[in-house]
Amino acid sequence: MRTSTKRMAKGIFHEVRGTAKRMVGSLISNRTLETKGRFERITGKVQRKIGKVQGAWGF
Repeated sequence: MRTSTKRMAKGIFHEVRGTAKRMVGSLISNRTLETKGRFERITGKVQRKIGKVQGAWGF
């Protein structure tokens, strides 16, 4: 598997995990968990975009 594909897969995983954390945090009124979920989702988006760029450049 190419590095770009791995990075995109990890990014999608972090986005889903961050969304789940955010939803659970809002359900149980835990702002810390909700904030961690938001940051993890943003991290996932960045990873996924880096993977796309790597794929375009052939890495």
